[in-house]
Amino acid sequence: MCPGRKCVPGGYPALAESIGGPVLKAFFVFSSCCSVAGLFVSGIFCKSFQLSGMGDVQLLSHHFARRSSSFHAPFVSIGVTALFMMALLGVDFDHLLPMANAFAGGVQLLIILAAVRLRTLLPYIPRPVRAPGGTRVLAALAGLPTVVLCYIVFDTFRSLTSTLIVLAFLVPGVAYGLYERRHTNARRNELAQRL
Repeated sequence: MCPGRKCVPGGYPALAESIGGPVLKAFFVFSSCCSVAGLFVSGIFCKSFQLSGMGDVQLLSHHFARRSSSFHAPFVSIGVTALFMMALLGVDFDHLLPMANAFAGGVQLLIILAAVRLRTLLPYIPRPVRAPGGTRVLAALAGLPTVVLCYIVFDTFRSLTSTLIVLAFLVPGVAYGLYERRHTNARRNELAQRL
């Protein structure tokens, strides 16, 4: 077998060859390639349908919600997702993993902040689960996870490549969010003036 750190690249196909000969090795390599391709395609479609849904509810541009007439697939979202995934294929895994962890940690931090803020703004709304002690206890319970998540997010910025990747993906999203917020407020003000 291949215990722990003694695994070498190509160890599993070599093991399959020693058990079942070249036929089992070929089958193992083929099935591994099919599995990786399936994971890649399913990842593209999951993310593209999320983008399409965000386009449907106007969180993103309405272009992301456009679908093909024959298959009803969100082709713009699929194309954009595939483009970004193809661009990241050339990035080393050691630089890509901290970037993914930084974004995941940032999302969790925003969820924690939203929970505390909603508890502060709407304290009397009925909730399915109540945290004992109110907002202060909720904030105290969120303290340790917040520290760990902040470490994960800021640890990413030790590497220049990871920092550049994070900024390349974060800056356009923040710019679009600010642009949409400005235009939404302008439309809301126009509507208020008409009324």
